[in-house]
Amino acid sequence: MSTPSVPPSTVPPASITSKSTLQIRELTPEDIPTYQDLRHLSFQHTMNKILYADNSGQYSPSTRSSVIAATESDMLSKKATFLGCFHPDGTMIAGARWRFIGLPTPLDSSGAPQVRTMDHVTSELSIQDAFPESDVGIWNSFFGQMHYGIKEHMGTRPYVCLDTLITHPGYRRLGAGKMLVEWGTERADKAGLETYLLATGIGEKLYLGLGFEGVGGMEVEAGGEKIEFVHMIRPANTKK
Repeated sequence: MSTPSVPPSTVPPASITSKSTLQIRELTPEDIPTYQDLRHLSFQHTMNKILYADNSGQYSPSTRSSVIAATESDMLSKKATFLGCFHPDGTMIAGARWRFIGLPTPLDSSGAPQVRTMDHVTSELSIQDAFPESDVGIWNSFFGQMHYGIKEHMGTRPYVCLDTLITHPGYRRLGAGKMLVEWGTERADKAGLETYLLATGIGEKLYLGLGFEGVGGMEVEAGGEKIEFVHMIRPANTKK
């Protein structure tokens, strides 16, 4: 199986290091293929080894298409908010996927807010089917540990979740990731909510500098190596 090539106009050469003003905007369905190709490139040394362990971290064109379709569904259903950070020439150089968990609070038949229980949380964290390129054991190990950590550290509280943060290797250290994280934490602060994420070693330093704290770790063995992750929480800063 081969990975679809990434058009130069979509993901530029890593030698480009422009520090011009960057812009963030919410993505549209037309942006999703670019977002997915950037995600795949950004995760080549971490998540790809877990998601596509049976094919050396690569996916097929059909799996790429199914991931794009699932992303579009999440976008159109408002299940998640997808953001892109763009260079002045229009190139997407970074992206993020944000969700607000447990909000708005569901109402019961009398119109009163329902209490969110661990049964609700467990149903939200069901493990999806693996891809054809996945090793099911590695897949279940990763998502099982991640979901256990979320239940342990977040419980039934509502919170803001950063599911994905991606940056093209050629545009790192320009502030794109920081801008995308602050987009969500500013909204979390206004709502008085904590922010949760699962970080790799690559991103942990960035998150520590933005007020997150490590609350627990996990590791997954894939491709002959152990990949470490950290559950991180940022308390709501209601003093802003």
